[in-house]
Amino acid sequence: MIKTKLNSEAMSEVILISLDQLEGMVERVVRKVISEEKNGSSSIKDEILDIRQAAEYLHIPFRSIYNLTYKRLIPHFKKGKRVLFNKESLNEWVKSGKKETIESIQLSLIRKK
Repeated sequence: MIKTKLNSEAMSEVILISLDQLEGMVERVVRKVISEEKNGSSSIKDEILDIRQAAEYLHIPFRSIYNLTYKRLIPHFKKGKRVLFNKESLNEWVKSGKKETIESIQLSLIRKK
């Protein structure tokens, strides 16, 4: 055990808890994190896809993803030699290619009148 002399200023910042209390706190935090993972809360790891995962996620052939990346037409980044994709960026990229329906164009023209 490390013993340190604390001045009065440092003492005001010290919180004393028992080892059992600390273990209980850690256990609750771990259970919460595990619960969030099971309930679909995403982690950063789940948001990053490699090129094959991106192809599968978008239902596009691997070769097409590779070509889009080469032509810089799809959002991606590199980590070393690995080409990686952010899931949210891919979602936005797909939505940016959305074409308006005839009905929505007609409605917007009617609203402008």
